[in-house]
Amino acid sequence: MNETRTKAWIMYALAMASENGAVSFASISQVADGINHAVPTQKEMQESLSWLVANNMVLKLGSKYQLTEEGAELITLIRVHNNTISSVWISLTESLTGLNHS
Repeated sequence: MNETRTKAWIMYALAMASENGAVSFASISQVADGINHAVPTQKEMQESLSWLVANNMVLKLGSKYQLTEEGAELITLIRVHNNTISSVWISLTESLTGLNHS
């Protein structure tokens, strides 16, 4: 899986897990498993979340994470135009491709 697709996977899992507030690393991982039928590695989680924080998509609050307003708006926009998990994931990957902070 390429890096941008992994970042989109983790962001999408975070969006789903955090609908009622900030969530833990473990909660994001559990939802990611449901999306992709694979458990993300510690490295995939850490690198993706760090990148998403640096690109203003995710906010870290102590040991928990939630989408920023910008991240939530992006997810909402994508969900309006896509009705399956795979199509949301693909569209989110395409949207994150344009961001270039490492």
